[in-house]
Amino acid sequence: MTAYFILFLQSFLAATVIPFSSEVVLSGMILNGYDANLCLIFATTGNWLGGMSSYLLGYLGKIEWMDLTVDDAPRLRDFYASVVGWNTDAVPMGNYDDFNMNLPGTTQTIAGICHAKGSNAHLPPQWLMYVRVASVAESVAECEKRGGKTLDGPRRMGNSRFAVIEDPAGAVMALVSD
Repeated sequence: MTAYFILFLQSFLAATVIPFSSEVVLSGMILNGYDANLCLIFATTGNWLGGMSSYLLGYLGKIEWMDLTVDDAPRLRDFYASVVGWNTDAVPMGNYDDFNMNLPGTTQTIAGICHAKGSNAHLPPQWLMYVRVASVAESVAECEKRGGKTLDGPRRMGNSRFAVIEDPAGAVMALVSD
């Protein structure tokens, strides 16, 4: 059974941090008389779990979005378009537009400039980065336990959960989760 565990571990590591072909170990074990079905089960399971862990490591903690919420969004849109060279696209919000800010010469959106209206009326007028977490509710509780504050939320924002927190030094960040 130890050989199967080694195959599982090798397959797991090959799908994460060690660039190695786990198929070499799999083939060697089958050629040396190990049960092919058990070999495939252990190798596939290790490879799948390794791939999923790599996905989650790159998913959680990732900065997903940045935006700026201000009273005069068109003025700041024009300011950043001139100063940074960003292109802009209007995003209809009912009776007004917010703005996607795109890399120069492209339609690749990298940030947003929003009106401080409706549910965004009390957001601070500063660039706000949105970071992916496993659970907004758990992260907000941990923030408050460690001396931070919740400035907005937790609440739904589209298909995600959302909150804005302030750390004990006064820096602000948005949190998002499924």
